[in-house]
Amino acid sequence: MNEKILIVDDEKDVCEALKENLNREGYEVEVCYTGVAALLLLNERKYDLVLIDIRLEGRISGIDLIKTAVDLTPKPAVVVESATPKKQLEEILKKEGLLERVDKILEKPSDLRLDHFNRFIEQVLSKGRG
Repeated sequence: MNEKILIVDDEKDVCEALKENLNREGYEVEVCYTGVAALLLLNERKYDLVLIDIRLEGRISGIDLIKTAVDLTPKPAVVVESATPKKQLEEILKKEGLLERVDKILEKPSDLRLDHFNRFIEQVLSKGRG
């Protein structure tokens, strides 16, 4: 069975590039560009990994989505990505009580380079399998 990944980012080009890359690696990938759309998908389907941009525009923020994702049963691996510096992102997540509940933090654009990105995703998913 292919592992299922949901990518949530309001930058469509980022979503499409990551989706194409992960599809080539054999993952089943869905993308959405808003928190509202992501919330609907998270409530309807099960994912092995959810990649969430913390800086989503609209009514439902990245933080709101992370809070929803970490409480799902079974809990998917939750990866947070942002152009916000990692240290600052960690502080935001800690303040929200989420730092210990996310599986990985990726910094845009450096951690989204495809060679690094594939390795990060595989590490997070294999941790969940083990």
